[in-house]
Amino acid sequence: MKIRSAEPADLESIKDLLLSENLPLEGVEQHLGQFIVARDEDRLIGVVGLERYGKVGLLRSLTVAADHRRRQIGAELCRRLMRRAAALGVDELYLLTETAEHFFSRLGFRRCPRDRVPEAIARTAEFSRLCPATAALMMQRARADLDLDE
Repeated sequence: MKIRSAEPADLESIKDLLLSENLPLEGVEQHLGQFIVARDEDRLIGVVGLERYGKVGLLRSLTVAADHRRRQIGAELCRRLMRRAAALGVDELYLLTETAEHFFSRLGFRRCPRDRVPEAIARTAEFSRLCPATAALMMQRARADLDLDE
């Protein structure tokens, strides 16, 4: 398995994987330069993305192909994204989830009130219209010190 920055040639595979998990496609192409992918030979098996808005960012589109789950690929993708966000000057990472609150809690994300989200995050498509109001909003400080072998 190889984890690397997404490239334009990955776009269709990313869209296919996101669609297979009923995750939104809006904004993927515009933020593709801040996506990270996991590939197993020629197959895309995992993805995570960052939408950066100054000092805050939205972690989005994390998914791993069903036949590759429970191998720590999602956690590794998240750690790499958190390191990248910190290197880009992002102080706080936010995300919305309907199904993975426990997973993100293990990575240090904590639930936060939706009415305290920064304006830049509130204006994102995911926050404002794509994710339901029942989705958990979670936040963590971006960290450059994460050990990639954790």
